[in-house]
Amino acid sequence: MKRLGKPVSLKIDEHIGKLFFGEKDDRKAALQELFDWMCSRPNLNSILLYHNRSPESLDGIYSQLVVFGAGQWVGGSFVAAAALAHPHTLRYLLRAADSPLPEGWSEGDRWMKLSFDLVEHFRTGRPVEEDSRN
Repeated sequence: MKRLGKPVSLKIDEHIGKLFFGEKDDRKAALQELFDWMCSRPNLNSILLYHNRSPESLDGIYSQLVVFGAGQWVGGSFVAAAALAHPHTLRYLLRAADSPLPEGWSEGDRWMKLSFDLVEHFRTGRPVEEDSRN
């Protein structure tokens, strides 16, 4: 089975399953493991530093993605977690989260668009759009 473009063991499948289906403590531990893994990757950690974010600050972003539709498996990836684990999608998320809302948009509109863009990205391979607001 493949996750994030690389073959993974059943143990990782169980770990990712805990992110979505586990008890509250299991989900919290699984997210912490994801954040620790991100900090160990220089390319991801540099993006976090550039945006002045701690890994723990991503908990809210992850939650918003799940609530607004990215909490699903698409193309072999659990979108909400995979979006944080790839440099181009992490950069897209942080830029969008830090940008002012377009006129007439709510926070819900922002997260619905981000979630849709990410699901489509992992479904089709279409690049996420980084427009002038990001």
